[in-house]
Amino acid sequence: MLKWIVGIGVAFATAMFVGFLFAGGSDADPREFFTDASTVALAKAMLEGDTEQMSREVANGADPNARGKDGMSLIEWEMRRGGKLVFRDLLRLGADPNAPGWHGGTAMHAAAQDQSTYYLELLIEGGGDVDIADSRVKRSPLFAALMARRDDNVRVLLDHGASLEFKDREGVTPLQLAARINDFYHVWDFLQRGADPLATDASGSTFQSYIFSSDPKMLNAAALSDRNRIIGFLQSRGIPLDPRARP
Repeated sequence: MLKWIVGIGVAFATAMFVGFLFAGGSDADPREFFTDASTVALAKAMLEGDTEQMSREVANGADPNARGKDGMSLIEWEMRRGGKLVFRDLLRLGADPNAPGWHGGTAMHAAAQDQSTYYLELLIEGGGDVDIADSRVKRSPLFAALMARRDDNVRVLLDHGASLEFKDREGVTPLQLAARINDFYHVWDFLQRGADPLATDASGSTFQSYIFSSDPKMLNAAALSDRNRIIGFLQSRGIPLDPRARP
């Protein structure tokens, strides 16, 4: 029963994290997301790429960390619509990469899902916390990058010290999440980087319960190779194998 509950939590987290990716669009009218007049004025200046007007709006009281529909922040709105011209300027004016945003996430979580590393690297440069937890399922941006299959963003987060021992609300680590989504490459990579292979989630399961649940006959050559390397890694350290771990 507990494992089923944990599974529900994973499904919910997947929907929430990946949802930002598919909620996008041009979003050219900021009034669809923000109701405060000063925030709308700042957003319009952002749309026009007018950095001087942005500075004036902030000087006149506009909050660069204002939140709108579903908690979306201005910096998330800029990412959602694919804007890049004024992104750095918004950070300069005080936008906080770690402030609560869309559905309890942060700009860091949203950037971790983007198809490029552009936003993520700028946010980290601007003080973004690579281990900040969202408010709903208590996951770090690394979880979001894994969910969205953004390998380059996973690398950026790890290069900047993202923790592999981080646990979400259900006790799931990045290693266990990678195993749950059949990401054999990152399971192997995380083990090489020192992730704890014996860590258990709220159901008492280690990553082996998930990574070896897939039929090896259904794996492609790369995944099968990583699977075999994972087995070899565990054997070399005397860690008992899950019965389904057939070399």
